[in-house]
Parts: sequence; structure tokens; C-alpha cells
Amino acid sequence: FHGDQPYADEATFSLLNAYRDLGMHEDCLNKAGEAAQSYKEGDYVDRFKYIRALAAFFLDKYDEAIEAAKAVADSYSDDSNYARFILGQMYQALGKAAEALEAYRQVRSEFADAEMSIHYLERRFLQMPEVVVGVPGDSISVELSYCNATKVEVLAYRVDLMRLFLKEKNLDRIAGVKLAGITPTCTFERELPQVPEGTTGKANIDLPFEEVGAYLVLVRANEAFASGLALITPLTMEVQELQGAARVTVLQGKERKPANNVFSKCSDGHNFTSGKTDLRGAVTLAAQSGERITIVARRGKDEYAFFRSKAETTAEDKPYIDAFEQVSYDQGIRQANEMVQQRVSQMLRSNFSRRSKQEQGLSANMIMK
Repeated sequence: FHGDQPYADEATFSLLNAYRDLGMHEDCLNKAGEAAQSYKEGDYVDRFKYIRALAAFFLDKYDEAIEAAKAVADSYSDDSNYARFILGQMYQALGKAAEALEAYRQVRSEFADAEMSIHYLERRFLQMPEVVVGVPGDSISVELSYCNATKVEVLAYRVDLMRLFLKEKNLDRIAGVKLAGITPTCTFERELPQVPEGTTGKANIDLPFEEVGAYLVLVRANEAFASGLALITPLTMEVQELQGAARVTVLQGKERKPANNVFSKCSDGHNFTSGKTDLRGAVTLAAQSGERITIVARRGKDEYAFFRSKAETTAEDKPYIDAFEQVSYDQGIRQANEMVQQRVSQMLRSNFSRRSKQEQGLSANMIMK
């Protein structure tokens, strides 16, 4: 098509859209560049530039795309707001949050996506695992995810995990535990590695815990905060979730030997059940089917193990066991002993009764004489 032909610009515009629909972005880019040079006037001048910006964007040719989009954004044409919007997307894709925010803010009232993108890039958050476990004598650290934070303050409180569990029922609200007036076990600050604004960074934070116990760890940066538990313990817990029950096995040390006589308590968010592990380190605890369960085990004063089921687990995902009550390993000999005691007791009562009758008879004879 030539510029001196009637409707040539319209025909070119339609051709460019056909290239776009077919995913022929390279052809679209080249033809749009030619059209922008050929047609200096008319209704399609800025549209050719905008299509060129889109084609370059799809081809990851950001410099060319930004140049074309800026020309349209500054022209206040029908495509100006769209050009500002895709400028924000280009800058965001390049990790240039400040430039992206500037572009998005110009069209935040026009596009809901622009408003959501602003919230995304400006978000400030901290996130850490719910529980980290360390072995006595070894170092322990927590992986912190963060956004728009350069430094954090870390506060750690030594807690009675079982008491906290009984109070909170499931520990879902552990971040809201009231600690006002309680002196933290330790506090320190940590500089975070720099990452582009609006993107998520990760940092390992070493925790200076040496004594066995449970610690509530709070991390904060201005209004953002995260919390989790750190356990220094020789105990580990393995759980098999069943329909209506949980089979708990508690092990100890690197050798993973069974830990017997460990008090274990399970909550489904409504009710508690408890028991002690046997010589295998095992105990079976009742739990509502389909509910997310939390289990805390404690040996002595400070040795803990912790388990929380996955939120997406359903009753159908769990094996069905018809009878899950725990069987006492000495039940048979106890029953046998009870039978012996009953038989001996009956013999003693029978002998006592016979002896009493004999003594009564002797007494009567003595009276008659």
C-alpha cells in the first residue's frame, strides 16, 4: 500500500492487526515502523506507533517498545492511556519499579489492573516458615522472604509451647499472642540484601539459640511483621493421618531411636485428645476427620516436637482404620494376672468361710460341755 492511495492507511492498519492476530510480531514490527514513517498525518499515525510498541514488547525489544510507547503516551491521542499502561508493564518487566509506578499512577483510574499493579509493587511484607527445628549443638536459621524492606528487627521469646497450645487450641493465631510486658530472650537487627523495589527477596537469618526449648520469633520492619516458632530439640515427630485419628511416632536424636513415655496432645481446632508414646515411640490420638490438626509432644520441661497437617487435606485423602484405639502391650498378662488374683481371692474367701464354720462348731461343742 502507498500513501497516495485512498484508504491506504486504513488498509495498512487492518494488515497490522492481522499480523498481530496471527502472532507475526516481527512482520508487524517492521510494517508498523514503515507505516509510522509513511503516514505523517491522519487518524492512524499514533495507532501505528502504538502497534509498533506492542510488537516490540512481545519480542522483548524493550528499548524500541519504550521509545514507541512514550511517543504515543505524550501525544494525548485515543491510545495515550493504553500507551502509559503498557509502559508500566514494560518497566515492571524490566524490574524498574519506580518508573512502572509513575506510569501506572497516571492511569490508575482508567484500568483496575493498573491499581492492582500499584498495590503489588508498593506492598511491604515479611514471611517466614511456621516452624523451624534445630538440633542441640547445631546452628539454626530461618529463611525470611521480604518485599520493600531493607532492615528487620528480630525479637525472640522463650515460651511454654504446651501451655500456649492449650490456650490457642491450634496455634493459627500465634502471631497475635500478647507479649506485652514480657522481656524477649534476645533482640537484634539484620540488614537485608538489596533487591529491586517491588520484588521479593530471601535472606537466611541465624538464630542465636543454644538451649533446648521452644522460642516464639517475631520479625518486623515498620508496619510489616512475621512470626514463627523455633524449636531446639532432640525430638522429631512423624504423623500418619487417618480418618478420625492420627498415628504419632516420636523419635529422638540423630539415630532416630523411639522416644517412649512422651506426652502428646492433638487438637482439631475444637477438641483435645492426648496420650503417651509406647516403647516404639508411638501413640494414636483421635481427631475429627477432614479437619486440619495440630499436634504438640513434650518430654520433660523443654523438649518439644510439633506437627501441623496441610490445609488442603480432606477426609477422603486419609486411610480408614476401623479400630484405632491403642492396645496395651501387657494387656494379656494383666488379664491373666487378674484371673489369678480373682481365683486366689475366691480360695481365700472359701477357706476363711470354712474355717469360720469350723471355729463356730468348736465353740458350740465347748458350750455344750
